[in-house]
Parts: sequence; C-alpha cells; structure tokens
Amino acid sequence: MPVHASARTAICTIVSRNYFHSARTLMESMRDAQPDWERFVLIVDDPTLDIDPSREAMRLVSLSELDLPDATKLLFRYNILEANTAVKPWLLEWLFERHGFDRVLYLDPDIRAFSPFEEIVAAFDRGSSMVLTPHLTEPIHDAYRPTELDILKTGAYNLGFIALARHPQINRILSWWQSHLLYDCRIAKHEGIFVDQKWMEFAPSLFDDVCILRHPGYNIAYWNLMQREVRSSAGGYLVNGLPLRFFHFSGLNARDPRPLSKYQNRLRLKDVGEAADLILDYCRDLERNGLDTFGKIPYAFGRFADGTPINDCLRQFYRSRPGAAKALGENPFECGVAYFNQPWDGGEPLLTRFLQAVWETNGDARAAFPDPCGTSRTVFVRFFLDDYAIDARVPETFVKPIRESWESWNGPKPKRRRMGGIRRALHPLFKKLPTSMQEFTKRFLRRWFLVPPPAEPTGKRDFIS
Repeated sequence: MPVHASARTAICTIVSRNYFHSARTLMESMRDAQPDWERFVLIVDDPTLDIDPSREAMRLVSLSELDLPDATKLLFRYNILEANTAVKPWLLEWLFERHGFDRVLYLDPDIRAFSPFEEIVAAFDRGSSMVLTPHLTEPIHDAYRPTELDILKTGAYNLGFIALARHPQINRILSWWQSHLLYDCRIAKHEGIFVDQKWMEFAPSLFDDVCILRHPGYNIAYWNLMQREVRSSAGGYLVNGLPLRFFHFSGLNARDPRPLSKYQNRLRLKDVGEAADLILDYCRDLERNGLDTFGKIPYAFGRFADGTPINDCLRQFYRSRPGAAKALGENPFECGVAYFNQPWDGGEPLLTRFLQAVWETNGDARAAFPDPCGTSRTVFVRFFLDDYAIDARVPETFVKPIRESWESWNGPKPKRRRMGGIRRALHPLFKKLPTSMQEFTKRFLRRWFLVPPPAEPTGKRDFIS
C-alpha cells in the first residue's frame, strides 16, 4: 500500500570517525536538497568525537543503540569497510521500528546531493517497496577499467544507495538481508561475494514492487560518468539533460582529484568537462568540514585491546574456523594476541596460530607450501620472516616469537630470497602494462615469487643475499 508525500522520511549514512568529514558534507547537501527529511549518521567506531552535535546537520547514532546481535564479534569478523557495510540493515530496521519512519534512504558518505529526489518519492507513491540504481544503464565498449566483467563481479546495483518504504514485505526484506550480512558481508570476489552488493541482485526476483531507477541523475560516478554528460545550467547541474540528483565520489582523493578515482583508469579530471567543477567544489567542502582532522583518526576496532593492529587474515581465519571463534570467547579483541601467538603444532621452528591464519587464508601460500607442518615448514617460515611479515606489515608482537625460534633453531635453513623488494621495484613497470595483461601478469608473478628456493645451493644466484 503506497505511503504518500506527507510520509515521514529519513536519510542515513554510516561512517567511522576518519570519514566524518564526508558524512558532514553529505548531510549538509541533503539538508539543502530535502530539508523536510530527517538525517542520521551511524558511527561504527568509538563514538567519541570532538564536535558539538547541536551544530550538526544530523543526529549521531552509536552502535549500542541498534539491536545488533553479538556486536563485538561482528566487529572482529570484518575489516572497517566490511563492518560499515554489514550493519546497514540493522540501522534501517532501527529507523523503521524505533522511530516509525515510513521511508528510509541510505546513501554512502562519499555522496553529495544536488536537487530533490523527486523520482524516488514518485516511485514510493506508486507503491514501490525498494528503489535501487544500476551501475550501468548502457553497455561499455572500451577496454578500460572497470569493464563490464569487473562490475559484474561487484554487483549489478550500487548499494551506495538504497531506499526502502514501509511495505507488507519490509520485515522479510530486512531479515533476509541481515541473515546474509552477519557472516558474509565480505570482500571475496573470487567467491562471488562483494559486501552487500551481490546479495541484493536477488531483490527484484525475491521481493515485490522493487523499482530499478535508471534516471541518469542518480548515482553518477566513475563507473558510468563516461556515458553521462554533466552540464551546468541556471537551475543547477544537468545529466544528459535531466537534473543531477546525487553524485557518488567513490575512490576520489580530495587532496589530489586528478585521477578521479583510484578504482578506474578510464578518465581523469581533465576529461570530464563541467563535472570537474562540481568535483573540485566537493573537495573544498571536504576540507572545510574537517578532512585534515578526521582523516587521521585511527579506527577503534582496527586493533586488539593492547594496541596491536589486526591483520585481515586474522579476521578471515576467525570467520572461517568455529574453533577459533569459540576459543576467543565473547571479546576477541581482549585475548586475540595471546591466542594467535599459541603454537600451531609442537614442531620446530615455531609455527604459531598467526602462521596458520596466513596459510589457511592465502591460496598462493597453500599452493607454494603444501605441507607447512612437515616438508614445507622451513621454507614457509623463511618466506614469512623475509617477505610476508614485511609486505603485510605484520606487527612485531606476532613476528618476534617466530623470529626468536628461527634464530635459536639448529636445523638446516633454506636460502634467503628478498622477494618483496623486487615486487615493489617491479610495480611501476607493471602499471604500464596494457590493462588486459595486468591481471595475468599479477597472477603469474604472485605464484612465481612464492615458489620457495631450494634448501641447498645449486650454483645459481637467484634472488640470494
């Protein structure tokens, strides 16, 4: 049953503290575009911010206000991007159930609104339960990134925007969404998962009254900007002759906007015509709203309780092994360091749970070192100390016990290969390869560099120090 224009509407976004300047910019623009809509920002972080909430264009929400099951465990399972995405349906549920809104729109914080969202209001007035925007509304005919295949791997619809209305199916939609994001809001394109976007491809077939909004003025970004002409007019910006509703600045570096987005190589700022003006204006707004202050704030859930940084492989290991999750108890942030420094087995040199996590979450490591507790043990430890620990910036807390065991162990040690330095040296050459060759070359080099050297000299000086 449609809820008409007088319906209560909320706009919301989700950030950690290092992105608060973006949320502030978004909400200021929404205040101008839709002054009658209420605005909310969920902070997935330590909620402490050096701001005066009464002077902000939105209400701040803390995680503790949501009905999030096992919040501490969820925050340990996911990195900062995954966690900020995973809590989305719980925020929307909170706005519907606790605050009684009839319509709720979510926008990513790196978005700016330019004019009223008339087409979304009209879709809801027609009875839509959900509004989604596709990444593409026209085919891609060149070989630049992202290609159609790249976009297919991340999802047909960009979940930097979603709008839901109070509808007979709303509880079913939110429950279904939550069930998947508890454990599978992951960046794992090789498994067909990209946070919440791939799941939402099911929405048009699972639920009734889903609107796919193809208006070119919504969710314009690097992935479709080559197909949409932006022009300024007396009444504001137009996109292909229609009003610009919101621009998504995904991957933009406000301190150097010339590449346009770190996720593409198709366009640069100089190539986008009058869109360059609104991009530069947005960068200035981010600076005015605290880019230099908030951008430096560390993520509260990026470290164990003692301050040791958490590597992503530990989060993946925790997600995939029920035994690890059980051993780490109710608060993995408290006891995680001790757990991951425990021996993996009883052999020498020492293999810790940290090394187990590295091996189990890295397909190339499993291929190169197929028997880490047996015949591959020494070359695996050597690889970890000489390369992985450096490239992955493994905290010294986890490296020290392995290094000390290695140095005190009297068994035969394989030769040392300085692979990481060579990979870094080759990086500028790699970036000059044709796009079609980069993925193949990356895969080849990764496998080649992981092949362990022989334990005894062979007469060849191949990456030996």
